[in-house]
This record gives sequence, C-alpha cells and structure tokens, in this order.
Amino acid sequence: METTRPVFLKGFVKVPITPELRGGMLAENDWAKNLGVDQAELLLLAHYMYPYRGEKGATVFREGDSESFMCLICEGQLQIARSDCSTSLSVVGPGNTVGEMALIDGHPRSASALALTELLLYVMTRSNFFLLAEDHPKIWGKLIFKIACLMSNRLRLTNQALAEHLAPVSHVEKRWTPTKI
Repeated sequence: METTRPVFLKGFVKVPITPELRGGMLAENDWAKNLGVDQAELLLLAHYMYPYRGEKGATVFREGDSESFMCLICEGQLQIARSDCSTSLSVVGPGNTVGEMALIDGHPRSASALALTELLLYVMTRSNFFLLAEDHPKIWGKLIFKIACLMSNRLRLTNQALAEHLAPVSHVEKRWTPTKI
C-alpha cells in the first residue's frame, strides 16, 4: 500500500514492522488515544502510516519544500523554524504532529522541521491520506476532524500572539496620532 518513499527520508531509516505492531505502537501514543478510533480502526490506520527513525540534526522538511506528508512524533523532539533557523517557532515532541497543512492543501512548507534529538516518526503521505479517504471514509473523517481541531487551536494561539504583539503598537499609535490645528 505504501506509495513512493518521501524525499525527506535521506537521513531516516524505515522501521520494518508489521501493521499489527504499528497499530500497537500507535495505540500507546496520546495523539492516537485522542483520535476517537477503536483498536480495530487504529490497526486499519496503521496500514497508511509508516515508522521512520532519524538522527539528531536531521532535517524532516525545509521551508518551501513541495512534498506533502504529515509526521506523528512518537519519540524525540523537533524544532519548527523559519528557513534560516534563526527564528524558532516551536519545539514539539511525542503526541504531536507536523505537516498537516501540506497534507491537506499540498502547498509548499511554511517552515522547516529539524530533529533536536533522535526521532521516531510515523509518516502519512498525501497519497496515503487520500487512499484512506477512499478505503475507510469513517476513519478518514475522524482524522480530518482531529487535524481541523488542531489547526483551529494553532490559529487561536497565533491570533492571541499577534494581538499581544500588536497591542503595544496600537497604544503608541494612539498616543502619537497628530491632531488637527
């Protein structure tokens, strides 16, 4: 069922385990526990996600990359940063996903993801995402709902940070607004 090997995997090694073992490993992850699927559905989902190990310092994807896949972090930590790596946007660890936007819309990456530690990732390619929709629409619906909730939460946090960032500017603008003579 696996489609082409994602390009990012140059520094990663596919972990050769059966879908049954993948399902068991996914069941231990908080992301999967909160997905709203039962064990049988999780086992089906495991057929569409593949585990890869990567070393500290490996690049999972770069800002501007066009390849579309989502990664579930099972072990280790990733830094999400702008392409020059001088601006860290966040650090994420087990139970978190990255790459949802590219998975959904197929657009180039908006940031880079770099391994801060050794990683174990479960990868879902965009082609497997759409195969899941065809083969198991109920599971796909639960996955898309989880992604929508995650993206909604991230947008709320971004809005809050933007409002906090702009608040001092608004105050200064009000103070320095010229008056008519």
